[in-house]
Amino acid sequence: MATLPKLKLLFLEEDKKITGEGFKHFLQHPKLEHLGLDKTNVNDETLKIIVQIPKLKTISLKGTKVTFEGLMAVASSRKIVFYLEGSFSEEQIKTFEQAQRNAGKKKPAVNQEDFEHNKQLLLNFFDEMTKWEAFAGNRDALEDAYDGYDSQNRELQSRCREIFKKYCTDKKRSGYRPEGISYSLMKGGTYGRHKIIDSEQITKNKMYIYTQDESNLQHRFLFIRKEDQWLIDDAQCNFGGRWDKCGL
Repeated sequence: MATLPKLKLLFLEEDKKITGEGFKHFLQHPKLEHLGLDKTNVNDETLKIIVQIPKLKTISLKGTKVTFEGLMAVASSRKIVFYLEGSFSEEQIKTFEQAQRNAGKKKPAVNQEDFEHNKQLLLNFFDEMTKWEAFAGNRDALEDAYDGYDSQNRELQSRCREIFKKYCTDKKRSGYRPEGISYSLMKGGTYGRHKIIDSEQITKNKMYIYTQDESNLQHRFLFIRKEDQWLIDDAQCNFGGRWDKCGL
């Protein structure tokens, strides 16, 4: 299989003959991104081989022989998303994910006073956006209050802009709120189930706050201090070990 140049996904689950040794033949593979190795005999030593596959983005290791110590030994592989549920405790998984994030940090220690301020700022933004989405999702109330579709959308956008004006940097956000109107109909909206999990000081005037949503997808919010005022600038999501813009 290592000779298949277009191979991107490989699932070898529930095969005890798989130890991981064979992945030494994939160390120059140009495409392989996703590996499923649940219930195989992959172990701590062979995991060290596997994480060297150059394009690898995700790996599932449920029910293998990999120990927590072996997992922590590859925490420097911060661009790979590991699926570990069932094999490790929730606390162990959090510890490992924290170690992955720490491996990518080359910045100064977080200013705790700034972090606490920005944490509350983010939570307040989440709260107001959740209320806005609940309002947006109540189409019957909107129809009663505002005559016509265009009038409804103008009111929604106006309310959204006010929230962004209060919490966010002033810049054009083409394709994202508040320039474009989008909202979640799920309970809690976009941000209602986000949990703050980490922070990172970029410079004296820039900081990331990391969250995790109900699907375990990680997000990070960039804060910028301008004229002694911290504001939310943008958001990214971690897709397959890579941070991509996802907007606010």
